Amino acid sequence: MNNFNRFLIAIIGIAGLICSSMLALMVYRVPHLSNWLEKWRHQEWFYYTILSISAFLAVIFIIFLLTGIFSRPPKKNLAIVTGEGKITISKATIESTALRAIRSF
Repeated sequence: MNNFNRFLIAIIGIAGLICSSMLALMVYRVPHLSNWLEKWRHQEWFYYTILSISAFLAVIFIIFLLTGIFSRPPKKNLAIVTGEGKITISKATIESTALRAIRSF
C-alpha cells in the first residue's frame, strides 16, 4: 500500500471517529459534555459543520465505491532481476508457453 493510500485511509478514519463520537454524544447524556453540546446544537455553524463532514465522507465513500466497482486487479507478472536488468513476464505468456510445450508432446 503506497503512502497516499495510507494517508487517505488515516484521514477517513479520523473523520469517521469524529462523526461517530459527535453522534454518540448527541444521543447519550454525558455529564460535562452534554451541556456544551446543547449550546452547540443551537449555533448556526453546528449544522453546517455536520453537513460538511457528512458531504466529505459521502464523496470519499462514493470514490471508494466507484473504485471498488470499476478497478481491475493488477496484472500478474513474474519479475526476475538479473545482472543485466529486470525481466518481466506476464502470466498469459507463461501459460501460453506451457500450453505450447504440452501440445508438442
